[in-house]
Amino acid sequence: MKFSRIELAGQEDDSDAFLCAAEAMLNGALRDYRAEAVYVVKIDNWFGPKWRRFSGKVHGAVGRWEAKLTLPPFVPERVIHETHYEPLEDNSYRMRRPQWSVHFDQSSQQNLTRGPDGYHRGAAFFWFSGNSKSNGRGCLMAYLPTGGSHRTWYAEILARDAASLGITRGISRKELAHFAEIGGVQEPDREPALVGA
Repeated sequence: MKFSRIELAGQEDDSDAFLCAAEAMLNGALRDYRAEAVYVVKIDNWFGPKWRRFSGKVHGAVGRWEAKLTLPPFVPERVIHETHYEPLEDNSYRMRRPQWSVHFDQSSQQNLTRGPDGYHRGAAFFWFSGNSKSNGRGCLMAYLPTGGSHRTWYAEILARDAASLGITRGISRKELAHFAEIGGVQEPDREPALVGA
């Protein structure tokens, strides 16, 4: 199945304003950072900016943020679903059958050595939160390929009546507004991608 853009699957407790804004930012980022593979992971609830570049815990208590980038160690029970995509020549993406899961049971020590390059050096990874309607906010986190490494950023999206930005890390509000603009949809029944960015 071919997708001209990646759509974020919503559930009953997902805010439409949040999903629309996060989807626009994700697709805008992929227009600027062409990825050789894309992994999109939905986490059960809001997660804070500390997850950006978080590597894991040592002895079950002390958090570590390694100099070498690792994948955030979300436990599999928090993962609602994962979708994997591959690029097509026309700059669209096609969903593909996952070859492996991004998040699976393993020791904290193993988490400290598991980086995005272990999947695919040119892959983009996105995590977004569920439960955004009840929380009144959601978040989107990205690890984007940049010439042999990955750029990371985090954006909290406040989602009451319309979407607006909350906490951001690793990215400017101006760049997020740019992503939302170039990745937005032009459908009259959808919420605007971002208000007051």
